[in-house]
Amino acid sequence: MIKLIGNSSGDTLRFNNERDEHYGKIYVESVSLLSIDDPYSYYDSLYSMLNTTIQAYETGIFIYDNEKNILDEDGDKFWELAKTLNPGSNYWMQE
Repeated sequence: MIKLIGNSSGDTLRFNNERDEHYGKIYVESVSLLSIDDPYSYYDSLYSMLNTTIQAYETGIFIYDNEKNILDEDGDKFWELAKTLNPGSNYWMQE
C-alpha cells in the first residue's frame, strides 16, 4: 500500500495499489483503533475520498474558520455521509 497522508499520532491513510478485488480502496491505519496489522477500508476509492470531503464542505459538515485556523466538523453527520458514499468500506459499518 502507498501512504497518502498521516498525522503526528501515527494514523495514516493508504492507497491499495495491489491488483486484487480491493484495488483502489483507501485504508486507515490507526494506533488508537488498533488497526495497524489489519487496517480498515475507509474510502471506496480516491474519487469517493474527494467526493466525501467536497460534500462535507458543501453541506456544512466541515467548516473552516480562517480566523482561528481550525476545521470544525460535525462528527455524527460526517459519519453518516461517509457511510452513504462509501458502502464498500468496513470502517463506517462499525457501531
